[in-house]
Amino acid sequence: MSLVSGNGARSRRDPMHGPDDDPRGAADSALAQLHGAGFDWLAADASGQVAVFSSLAALPPPEAVFRGIDAHRRALEAILRSPRCSRSLLPPSTLPEKKFLWRALADRGLYVYASYRAGAPYWMADAPETPVHVFDLPAFAAGLLGAARPLALRFRHLSSVTAAVLGPG
Repeated sequence: MSLVSGNGARSRRDPMHGPDDDPRGAADSALAQLHGAGFDWLAADASGQVAVFSSLAALPPPEAVFRGIDAHRRALEAILRSPRCSRSLLPPSTLPEKKFLWRALADRGLYVYASYRAGAPYWMADAPETPVHVFDLPAFAAGLLGAARPLALRFRHLSSVTAAVLGPG
């Protein structure tokens, strides 16, 4: 089923996950985790699919992202306020730090990669059944990613991503 979301973008919605069954408490928990420790930032791949990279420590993102980290946070807030359009393919994370955030983002079509320490690769923490493309995102998030160079890789094929592939940090 294809629907037009509130921002005018087309989205595919799983009939089992509509906006009405996204409990406000879960969305609030995800937003609270977004403002916790570490950095969360967005990137698009060569096919236009979107991922969030989440550090659970003070692991800085690439320099270009770090300079605009507030814009990434606002884009993630807009995504979290948008309706679900997918569902997670992975079992719920047992890690308490950001499990609500990761599930909420996968339910909105984003891949989620996480890392605990500097120099370590980002590992796939969650994945969507139906990935979104940049043009499916709320306008602010789509504009942010549209202005950035996409990564020369495809998220659907990767269980981990090294910092070297993401750019200088």
